Amino acid sequence: MLKGIELAAIGVALAAAGLARVDAWSMTTGSPADGPKIRGPGAKIVLAMELAQMADKEKKSEPDKKAAGQKAADEANDRAVTINSPGNKSKIAGTGTKIVFDVVPAAAVQAVPAASKADHVHVYVDGDRVAQLHELKGSYAVDKLVPGTHWLCIRVVDKAERPVGLEKCVEVNAGNVPSMAYSDGSVSFIEPKDGAAVTSPFKVVFGVKGMAVEPAGEVKAGSGHHHLLINLGPMNAGEAIPVDAAHLHFGKAQTEAEIKLPPGNYKLTMQFANGAHVSYGPAMAASINVAVK
Repeated sequence: MLKGIELAAIGVALAAAGLARVDAWSMTTGSPADGPKIRGPGAKIVLAMELAQMADKEKKSEPDKKAAGQKAADEANDRAVTINSPGNKSKIAGTGTKIVFDVVPAAAVQAVPAASKADHVHVYVDGDRVAQLHELKGSYAVDKLVPGTHWLCIRVVDKAERPVGLEKCVEVNAGNVPSMAYSDGSVSFIEPKDGAAVTSPFKVVFGVKGMAVEPAGEVKAGSGHHHLLINLGPMNAGEAIPVDAAHLHFGKAQTEAEIKLPPGNYKLTMQFANGAHVSYGPAMAASINVAVK
């Protein structure tokens, strides 16, 4: 049978290990008047068992705490650094693809306190540093990627070029992706017309000539699908179209769509792109202005 002093020693050891906080007085039969009424030899055994259970429970919870902490860090990192284009697992042209990135200072500091010293970024391709950009929001054109899988990364650094602990990478597949439309190809808004006043939600009907409208996925010469850009102009040929609220994709080969926008004045740009969401350029784009009620 354990003595009171032995139980007290167990409590001190557990507390030192960060597993439990137990006051020595609660380990004996001589409890203060305002303490728990622990009496008799049997109480010592029960208390020892409870301490062991507490230690076991704390030990088992450690992996869950670490997993939850890592998940929170990953989510904060995602909010802090964004690669808007190209998308992860996307197909891109071997030349002229732009990495469009954005670092959000407030979210960065929340993810990693050292990010308060974030000053600019380094661009990496397949683990090799290819550029140093003195900005936290911008783009960089990657040239001459051989066909196959590549990793494009943005790493945030301080003024002394030291990483602050934040980076974002995307995996892309570079290939012989057609990026220019035929000279006689064009797109147009069938509905609404330029300068129209519309009520949200409103219908947009896409028109195209000289190109086939096919679902996204397979890259075929002379074909592609529509995208609608909100308050943006045409994209350069060979540039992958981002996936976000300002770049709406119609990869199921839709020729019309219902659009919901808050009241206000908007510039709408229709951009045709190939099966890998790579823009055919201004030659296959059209813009209008509408007033949404």
